Amino acid sequence: MRREREKQENRNRHKTGRFCPAPVSAAVSGLSAVVSAFAVAVLITAFYAPVSPVWGAEKTAVSRVSLVIDSNVGIVDDGGYASAVPEGDGAGFYEVTNVEVTNEEEDGFGVYAPPEIQITLETTDENTYFSNTASSAFRLKLSEESKTRYEAVRFVRAKRENQKQTMELTVRLLFLEDVDYEGVAAPYSAYWDPKQPGKARWSQVPKAKYYQIQLIRDHRAVGDQYSIYGDGYDFSSLITEDGEYWFQARSVRKSTNEKSDWMKSEKLKVTGEPKQEEAAPGPGEEDAALPETSGSWQQAADGIRWWWRNPNGSFPAGEWMKINGEWYYFDEEGYWEMKEAGQS
Repeated sequence: MRREREKQENRNRHKTGRFCPAPVSAAVSGLSAVVSAFAVAVLITAFYAPVSPVWGAEKTAVSRVSLVIDSNVGIVDDGGYASAVPEGDGAGFYEVTNVEVTNEEEDGFGVYAPPEIQITLETTDENTYFSNTASSAFRLKLSEESKTRYEAVRFVRAKRENQKQTMELTVRLLFLEDVDYEGVAAPYSAYWDPKQPGKARWSQVPKAKYYQIQLIRDHRAVGDQYSIYGDGYDFSSLITEDGEYWFQARSVRKSTNEKSDWMKSEKLKVTGEPKQEEAAPGPGEEDAALPETSGSWQQAADGIRWWWRNPNGSFPAGEWMKINGEWYYFDEEGYWEMKEAGQS
């Protein structure tokens, strides 16, 4: 009898072990770990995945460019050299493909005739583009050795090409100022405000009391020469005809009223002045009746973007255009940039 009870107890223990809850707990814990790992993977993918525009492939925008400039142009007699090296977290998205001096001075470079350097940048991937050309989009600094030669490096202008994958940046290398020099420097840059069509901008310089500016169209002066206390002037009311416009600005010294050399801006191409005819509907204007500029709005195949078709089939690209009395900017691909005032 005793032996029979021991056998029965052994059988019961085997049955209990077969249904032991410990393996079940381990299985549940393992499943929870798998689910947790999957959830974390989903969160990581959602956080780092690039945003894809509804009309095309995934695009990565380069909104800030950081460069270290090294040069001895204007210091040595044999021409010298100039280089630029990307730095910072976004440096892997673009590279410098060319650096060259774009101005030549017969009498040599100096405090009031600084070297002008053009730097060509290219994105490293076809789905990456430069999103901004304003001065605030560039972080420029001199190399440690160049700091002994120049006072600063200054932004002049920037423009994009090749579907915004190429950036041409122009900078000036400013020499340490000679305190005994009695002249006054010209503005370091003169450019059209990218946020407000027709508005001229220029950099202010030490010792300048005010600035004289003049609007030019097709090599002829438009309007009067203005004296401005500040760094900007709205010429839009004078830009009323087709043509190529630019402006020039110069400094006037505080104590002697001595004038600097003129600094010229880039050209602003204006086409398509309003004509008193029925308007073709434009973006958001399907039911509007406006005077028409010769040409018509066309919607892109993506159903989102718009472009302007001239009567001869061409289209504006990389320029401002005045249509039905309103200014529009078309990017390098010819599409209207739908941006609010104040955006670059």
